[in-house]
Amino acid sequence: MNINTNSFQLVFWFCLLAETALLTFFNRKLGVASPVIYTFSIIFGFWALSSIYDKGNNVFKLFSFKPIVPKLKWIIILNIILTFLFLYYCNYIFINNTVFPNQSDIIPSLHLYVERFLSGIYPYEPMEFGWTVKPNYFSMRWLPFILPELLSVDYRWLPVILYLIIFFLIVYQTKFWRNNSSFFFLSIFHWILWLLLFKYQLIEFYLSIEFLIISVYLFLAIALFYNNWFLIAIAISLCLFTRQSIVFLLPAIFIYIQYNFGFRKLLFTIFIILAFGFITMFPFLYYDKGASFLLGLEYYKIGARGIWNLFEWQTSDDIPYHISHGMSYAIWWSVWYKENSQLAFDSFYTFQWVIGVLISGFMAILAFIKKTNIHLILIIKLYLGLFYNTFSAPFQYLYFLPWFYGFLVIMYVKRKDTV
Repeated sequence: MNINTNSFQLVFWFCLLAETALLTFFNRKLGVASPVIYTFSIIFGFWALSSIYDKGNNVFKLFSFKPIVPKLKWIIILNIILTFLFLYYCNYIFINNTVFPNQSDIIPSLHLYVERFLSGIYPYEPMEFGWTVKPNYFSMRWLPFILPELLSVDYRWLPVILYLIIFFLIVYQTKFWRNNSSFFFLSIFHWILWLLLFKYQLIEFYLSIEFLIISVYLFLAIALFYNNWFLIAIAISLCLFTRQSIVFLLPAIFIYIQYNFGFRKLLFTIFIILAFGFITMFPFLYYDKGASFLLGLEYYKIGARGIWNLFEWQTSDDIPYHISHGMSYAIWWSVWYKENSQLAFDSFYTFQWVIGVLISGFMAILAFIKKTNIHLILIIKLYLGLFYNTFSAPFQYLYFLPWFYGFLVIMYVKRKDTV
């Protein structure tokens, strides 16, 4: 392995460490420097991963310490034991941390969506939690939770179980287990990420269902790896109707489909996405001609505006709590326009849309240049990082998506015949 390959490996691991540190050790400690560090970690991490793949290597070559790598059966046993410990601890967390609306309205809202739907009540009527929430979730954000409702289990189990299924499916799909060294260190680092999340982001974990979104995007990576246009169309639909952050990435994905499958398959893909939306979303929009949902979208913007205000327990010199995490350039606007939070939000909201269009164009150009499924999997990581780097409602749990997606897709960065 030449020095250039070693250098790319070091750059990638340094970038992953920087991203991890921003979400854990240095969370809320670096202020306005945080989004800059995050930007560089995302961009240079993508560049390094893409270069490693182009050179036919994988990211674990630096960790080929054969004397300390156990046999495959012991790595599998290790993963089984750690998975059971993980599930046990998740159960402990869920039992001891009931979610109340005054902490977060995500899970209480999901309960109301599902309970109303199963009772034949229109799900998008306003919700009362001591304040009025106007529903704005797309259908696939809440329809999957019909299953835990029918089974009478905590809703938070669904994202956790889906994530584990997807994780082990990618390990199997990429045949990552064939190389003991790579599989061993992947396993160790994977469970270390979870330990760090539990230590530094535990509240964000149990108040949200973010690993449902992570699982859906990882399913898109699986579909791209199989290079099956129909699976890709279904995965895009799931991503789009769980959270709409994929919108600016669609031109890049459509360019990939056009180049690899032809214009006809591109039209079929668009048809499947539209049909999926028609089946899962149109009945709810038709009920009141979309009025309630449109009010919900406006409510979302009002909610995003609200996090730019200081909490009662903060001082006038503080940065608004959710903005202060610093992963988004929103923290710059909050500092620049400290005396006028409305102006800060309005100007950054405009910036977010302008930069979103530019990012969309940049991703499309990359997809046109690279054209391979593995490069597109990596482009998705780059896109997610940059998208949330310029997001106006930077809740901390949103950054779990580029973080975990970016780590797991390194399994795709390998030679076609070996790990």
